Amino acid sequence: GLSIRYLRDQFALAELEAERQGGASVYDLLNAEAEHVPPGSEGLIVLPFLMGERTPIWDVQARGVVFGLSLNHGRGHLVRAMMEAVAYAMYDSYRLIREAGLPIHLPLVLNEGGAVSRLWRQIISDVFDVPIVLVKRRTGAPYGDAILAGVATGVFPDFGVAQQWAEYIEPMAPNAERHALYMEYFALYKRLYEHVQEDFQELARLRG
Repeated sequence: GLSIRYLRDQFALAELEAERQGGASVYDLLNAEAEHVPPGSEGLIVLPFLMGERTPIWDVQARGVVFGLSLNHGRGHLVRAMMEAVAYAMYDSYRLIREAGLPIHLPLVLNEGGAVSRLWRQIISDVFDVPIVLVKRRTGAPYGDAILAGVATGVFPDFGVAQQWAEYIEPMAPNAERHALYMEYFALYKRLYEHVQEDFQELARLRG
């Protein structure tokens, strides 16, 4: 979610001001633009490491990269490419869990922030090649805090209330053709980081 907020705050200033005056949600506008861009963002790939990256590369010096930018790319391409990039980054960890043979319970459950975007959820479903659902109550961490407090004070007998209260909505299924395309892009996404990994260290030195 933070990555799309960054794009909103830096590249949609006029729309953001209009929203403050009672206009349409800028997130809705950006999603609408991204929906008109085909999967793969017409050859635009982003490394979404705006604040470094944790699992699985553990590189605090990694930074964002926009690769393949051309004159036919607009803001909608950048938004969709960022959504796809975040999906690739999450998939990078997910595939390690899968390869380790650890149990994975489906459908995957999405919550909070960027999960509001139906387009982004479909991209994640297609990249992961798994069905996903959305949690109806997306209060997130404060909701969990309340349950923790409830169990600690004896209001709730155990943490089972979290499962009892969870309501899943808007199920989505992956598209096999889009998944195959995304796997090709994911392979390139991985190689891009490998190609610039050492350059991130040099860049950090120059920044310092």
